[in-house]
Amino acid sequence: MQVSLNWLKEFVDLEGIDEKQIAHAMSGLEVEEIEYLKPQFSNIITAKIEKINNHPNADKLHLVDVNTGSEVKTVVCGAQNIQEGQIIPYASVGSKVLDRKTGEQFTLTPATIRGVESQGMLCSSDELGLSDRNYQEEDGILILNRFLDNVELGKKLENVLNLEEDIILNVAPTANRGDQMSVIGVARELCAIFDRHLKYSPLEATVEYGNDGFEVEIKDKDVCKYYSIGLLSGVKIKKSPDWMQKRLVSSGIRAINNVVDITNYVLLELGTPLHAFDRDKLNNYLCVRRANEGETLVTLDEVERKLTHDSVLIATKEHPVCLGGVFGGAKIPKLIIIQHQLH
Repeated sequence: MQVSLNWLKEFVDLEGIDEKQIAHAMSGLEVEEIEYLKPQFSNIITAKIEKINNHPNADKLHLVDVNTGSEVKTVVCGAQNIQEGQIIPYASVGSKVLDRKTGEQFTLTPATIRGVESQGMLCSSDELGLSDRNYQEEDGILILNRFLDNVELGKKLENVLNLEEDIILNVAPTANRGDQMSVIGVARELCAIFDRHLKYSPLEATVEYGNDGFEVEIKDKDVCKYYSIGLLSGVKIKKSPDWMQKRLVSSGIRAINNVVDITNYVLLELGTPLHAFDRDKLNNYLCVRRANEGETLVTLDEVERKLTHDSVLIATKEHPVCLGGVFGGAKIPKLIIIQHQLH
């Protein structure tokens, strides 16, 4: 489990305590590794594409004039998603980026491509180590003004994207300490160890909701004592806020969209497994039951899994839709019902 120190500090004051002291003091929670998280690039600034010309010696390449706010540079670029007026990340000679094939960092050197000097490069998410952030769907150069407003030219990319440095504790909770399998659980442990106050207020429901005709049933109570759902309407699928994406990425989880991300966020922070379903696909019914021996479920990774009687399923009357608390099914594509508190 990857735990962000910045996230922990929202719940416990760790002033005067460094990550090595935390790793040494943790009881029942082995810290296997301490990872120092920081941007994987350097000397990348924002620039605007002013003009795109064809390369004289290559049909699939372009000569791109980019304005950094103080000067105009010409870059040889083969990306197909660029247009004049876009604001993009620009790397000059001496900048450090990632190799898209190997993932290794390298320093940009002077280059002549098909007889034309390239004064740097335009960068994609992969080359910046940002592929886990849900900035854009298509392959190619990262287009900053698609998701950011009023981007100034010549600004450091890490500041524009608000990329913060963090320290990640890779921890291994033991089987008897399920209470530590969340950020709030680790924070409670640190409060006890270092005699600090827990900065947390329990959540309270402010509105009573009916079931709106939706039925929930626990068929095998030996594997589940309690199961509840929340019905959401008017949900628009879109990108999560940047702060949430950063938290997920620092915890080793790829950002997908607002509904998927909030279920993962709550799981990480509170230790409560959630899953989201499209109500229209469920016929107003969900149950918790054991799998039938040999029953199968295609999970979100498109792998068909053969189940046993020990597998716990969330299911409609017709078919399973989720491996309870573990993995969602691939055949329920969209999201509107959130399950929670599966015990």
